[in-house]
Amino acid sequence: MSNTYGNTPNPSIHSEEEWENHTPDFYQFTEAGQFLIGTLAPSETITVGGQPTERYTLETSDGPVAFLGGVQLDSLLLGLPIGTKIKLLFLGLFDAPGGRKYKKFELYLSKGIAP
Repeated sequence: MSNTYGNTPNPSIHSEEEWENHTPDFYQFTEAGQFLIGTLAPSETITVGGQPTERYTLETSDGPVAFLGGVQLDSLLLGLPIGTKIKLLFLGLFDAPGGRKYKKFELYLSKGIAP
């Protein structure tokens, strides 16, 4: 029997000394002033509400953190090299034409890195 797959966990292969959980925490920006600092990991396109949406991951000092993109976040983050150290600051919800709201962010790059 293999110890690399199965449906009954073997405690000897799941000890905390041998394995580290890298499932990203999911982060939602809800209040102005919230920020994330970390190293950009590969993003992936997922489906949310029937629409393709980018899911970003940052490797932070507390572990990986994932969050969903949007028009402004995509314009800031897509194209940045994987491994870029960033600070993402949430400025809050703003009014858009047509009565919609959008989330606005500022992107800071580690000094010496040009977009």
